[in-house]
Amino acid sequence: MDQIFYDAVGSNPIIAAVKSMEDIEKCCAIEEIQVIFILFGDVCSIDRIVKRVKDAGKVAMVHVDLISGLSPKEISVEYLQEHTEADGIISTKPSLIKKAKELGMYTVLRSELSSKKYFPILFVEDGSSIFRSFQIL
Repeated sequence: MDQIFYDAVGSNPIIAAVKSMEDIEKCCAIEEIQVIFILFGDVCSIDRIVKRVKDAGKVAMVHVDLISGLSPKEISVEYLQEHTEADGIISTKPSLIKKAKELGMYTVLRSELSSKKYFPILFVEDGSSIFRSFQIL
């Protein structure tokens, strides 16, 4: 697996999380944004959404749990890999992360710790190190 995702985050740690095509258009126009987390779409539109991101020269990471019409099964990751240009996935499901890694995709495992406040945690694994991002909501 090459280093495109890690280099993009390393050179500019701002990652855009988008929920609409309008958001994508805005992010694609900003040169400093190199990685886009896609948090919307359905099985009929995700290929076009990812293509727009890739056409802008950005890294496209699809939150597979939020795509309507995809099930929380490994076949959903295979579908994204075969039918889109997605560079990787985001998921709360370890089995989907494992499948994506087997297919050579970048992976982000999203989880939440419960206490009085939630702490979203993103684990990005490159085989030798884990990067963590914490934010209090």
